Amino acid sequence: MEFGSGFSHINLWLFVRFATIFEDFEIVYALRKLFSWTHFRIFIRIEDDLKRRFYMEMCRIEGWGTRQLEERIDSMLYERTAISRKPDELIQHELRQLEQSDTITEDFVFRDPTYSIFRA
Repeated sequence: MEFGSGFSHINLWLFVRFATIFEDFEIVYALRKLFSWTHFRIFIRIEDDLKRRFYMEMCRIEGWGTRQLEERIDSMLYERTAISRKPDELIQHELRQLEQSDTITEDFVFRDPTYSIFRA
């Protein structure tokens, strides 16, 4: 109550989660120019680091608003791409390349032909 309504239990949890995920101040400083707090609130809900990085990079390159980002996550875009079936080390490598070159490879956009929404 002393600090206002912005410091609710939920917001405090979000602040801590944000600080845990985005530990490097310089990276956060650069990202704050690209993403709104609403973007970050969506990103921090994603548990898997590689999946989060995928959505952050795609959002950055494609210029998605928060509604588009939510739609892509809800439609399981990451799981439907070919990159999601690769080993973690290769995904990390491709994400680093994407960060450096801003060039999306076919694995980021083509669907995995073995993916089914009916998986157990």
